[in-house]
Amino acid sequence: MMTRRRRPPIPTPPNPVERREPLPWSHLKPAVEDAAAAARQKAIMAHPSYVEPDRDLDFLHADITRGVRLQLDYLKAEQAMEANGILRTIVVFGSTRLREPDTARRELAAAHHEHAAHPDDGTKKRLLRVAERRMELSRYYEVGRALGRLVGLSG
Repeated sequence: MMTRRRRPPIPTPPNPVERREPLPWSHLKPAVEDAAAAARQKAIMAHPSYVEPDRDLDFLHADITRGVRLQLDYLKAEQAMEANGILRTIVVFGSTRLREPDTARRELAAAHHEHAAHPDDGTKKRLLRVAERRMELSRYYEVGRALGRLVGLSG
């Protein structure tokens, strides 16, 4: 007859705050062991890469973290709605590139003025094309507002 070996029990995970021994980075080597340790630790902690990611605004606003920022936007809104007992919503995605018609007209006039003053400047020409496109799209700004009014009135 074959006997099965008993597996040892799975240990309880350690407390994430209370430790039996401090982690190595929580205390410096004594100066007698390494006289330069304090200066190296200060230099490391002053370096931008040492800033925790959630406190590093340059990192958070980088293109590579756009997806994470969107997830946080959704999570924050979801939690606020849940906290306020909102059970159903309609989400309408827009664009920060759309301008109110009056704003688009002012930007287009400024772009025309800049392009006229510097007709050979490729950047001014590109900015004029952008302003023209924004003027074309500005009609959708009011369409979005009208949709918001309809949704709001529908209850």
